[in-house]
Amino acid sequence: MASSQPELKFVSISSPGRAAKPGDDHALRSHVRKMVAFHKSTYPRPVQVKFMPVASPSTGIRSNRKRRTAPATAGSNSTRQPRRAPGRKPVREEVIQLAPVVECSPPATVPSKRPVGNRRHSLEKSAPVFIHPFATLAATHVDLPIRRLDSLFKSEAFRHAAEPLFDTTHVDSRMNMNTAFPNCMTNRAFAHALVYSIVQAFNLGKPTVEQLRLRGQTISALHASLSSSSRIPTSPLIGTVMILRGTAYKWEDSATHEVHVQGLDRLLRSSESQLTPRARSALFWQDLFAPIFVSVPTKSNNHGLGRVFGQRCQKPLRPGLPSGFVRHRDVIPPSLIDCVGDIIRLQEAVAEWGQEPRHGKHVSLDPMQADLEARLAAPISLEAALGAVANAVRLALFILTYTAYMDTWDFALLPGRLAEQLVTLLDATALEDVISGSSSSRALWKGRDDLLLWLLFVGATAAREDGGVVEGLGSRYKRALSRYQSKISTDWVSAASNCQDHGVHSAALTNALHDFLYAVGSVERRHGIAGWSSMEISVSSTRFQATRGV
Repeated sequence: MASSQPELKFVSISSPGRAAKPGDDHALRSHVRKMVAFHKSTYPRPVQVKFMPVASPSTGIRSNRKRRTAPATAGSNSTRQPRRAPGRKPVREEVIQLAPVVECSPPATVPSKRPVGNRRHSLEKSAPVFIHPFATLAATHVDLPIRRLDSLFKSEAFRHAAEPLFDTTHVDSRMNMNTAFPNCMTNRAFAHALVYSIVQAFNLGKPTVEQLRLRGQTISALHASLSSSSRIPTSPLIGTVMILRGTAYKWEDSATHEVHVQGLDRLLRSSESQLTPRARSALFWQDLFAPIFVSVPTKSNNHGLGRVFGQRCQKPLRPGLPSGFVRHRDVIPPSLIDCVGDIIRLQEAVAEWGQEPRHGKHVSLDPMQADLEARLAAPISLEAALGAVANAVRLALFILTYTAYMDTWDFALLPGRLAEQLVTLLDATALEDVISGSSSSRALWKGRDDLLLWLLFVGATAAREDGGVVEGLGSRYKRALSRYQSKISTDWVSAASNCQDHGVHSAALTNALHDFLYAVGSVERRHGIAGWSSMEISVSSTRFQATRGV
């Protein structure tokens, strides 16, 4: 006896099933309507979904793939109608309220109709674009697109170009700039000079069409401002010349630097009394830093410590010196020995006042650091009198003084240039070819391997932190360490043939890492220096061979 309910059978393409019975269509539709009612009560969120007619097993399986239709012919219908039970009216298409159902997924994870990529793109387009405030100010004077100005002022080049005139990392850099040069960004020449300096720093001193055009516009605007102003130059005009001077010495343009120095001196004769304390401090730092980059004599104390910081800082009592400097005090003059003690005091003060607010600690730390750097920035005549070893120690101490307290000026180009001068000096003296090198140089550095390694370590640390501002600096220190490795091998062969001690280089390496001055945490991070680990392995291997009697 046949069942009262028609038997439902799921079919697939590979198993088409049996032929449809007259009541199959009605049973399928009834089953689907029950499922719709169940989901409507379970997920009450209304979403309009179009309910399409269901095909019976005899009409084939409906798929998402577009089906080809035979061309219409006379006497035949182009559209195939679904079969229905006799006596039943055809079911029309209905639009019902149905919550979305995704197989094996909760309703919250239903994907949106819009692709994710398009949604992210629309959010990015609708997000507000922040324009640097200095870009808006400069756009009124400088003929550059606002987006180009915005990218320049948001780059690190802005910080390098502005120092040491004003601090761009200040919470209100515009107020900091106006403290040094009031109303400076309203001056056309100042705005052009600042953008020109940023472009120069952005390109690392390499000339470009944009840079040359800005330079010409800056000079033209400066001439126009000088001819139209009163006899007493304004503060923005003095700041313009100071920016041009700083740009010239930072990128080693000695001739241009000398021209701007002469022009600045003439301006200051009639308007130095109008300089703000912040501008006077910037002038002091420029006089101090310029001889490091270009071959110019160090200026006398025209804008020195007494006028910038009120009074010369009191020299603290000299603490116990590191033993490495004591061992080599025969080649280190007393003036540098005094600086060693003061650097120790500066490092201790920085560690002690590290948690103090910026305004509180710079009152005491800035004069200490400025006094040290003024003593270490030796003129050219003094460099020749110091000798190679003492001058190398002076450069290393200058690097340590600058990096001890970076809140004064976080200018990465300065320690990089000092490290460049240091490796040039060591290449010419201590690291000369062991065969072709002069006997005087070998005698000068004989027995000073620990001092040489310390100098290489300080310079290589500064080169690693330079970030590529000084081109090829890291590679030069890597080659210097490689040359020292070859020196180790040569000295080991010589010591083996003369039955001498083989542990000289091992002791020198230990002393170099413990008996001198160092930046905080630099010894622990020494293996990040390119070539340093290889050099230490070479020292250890020669020591191991010596203990085995090889």
